[in-house]
Amino acid sequence: MWGVIIQAAEPVLKAAGERVWNAMQKSFQGHKAAYGSVVLWESGVAQQQGAEKHKSAAPLFPQYGGHASGMAQILVWTALELEGVGANLQHMQSMAPVEAAMAMKKFCQVPEDYSLKAHINYGDNAQPHPDVPVKLEFEDVFNKI
Repeated sequence: MWGVIIQAAEPVLKAAGERVWNAMQKSFQGHKAAYGSVVLWESGVAQQQGAEKHKSAAPLFPQYGGHASGMAQILVWTALELEGVGANLQHMQSMAPVEAAMAMKKFCQVPEDYSLKAHINYGDNAQPHPDVPVKLEFEDVFNKI
């Protein structure tokens, strides 16, 4: 998958400057070396159908889609973390968005109305985390807000 992204992004990033390509190529190669990637998409047709069915909330459906995508991203990342697998969240569609998105759609065989929202790369065991601070009492948290 990352080979497809690299191939689509390389000409666009090189056109932005050799320094841009050199900086991004290292990142791409690191993601390519991951054990796997979870790709998160959003269906434009599903969003449109929901907006048509719930007309009073129609203007909010793009926002709802963002919320749903964010929840899915954090849930997948948390599940990988709970299994002890290291993961990182990427939004590579911002690099050569048209070219990369079209290449990814073809590679993943998703419908044309899908839009790419994120990639979660996973691989080696998660690295040690710092100690978790002691939880505050509810009243202390509430007062600080």
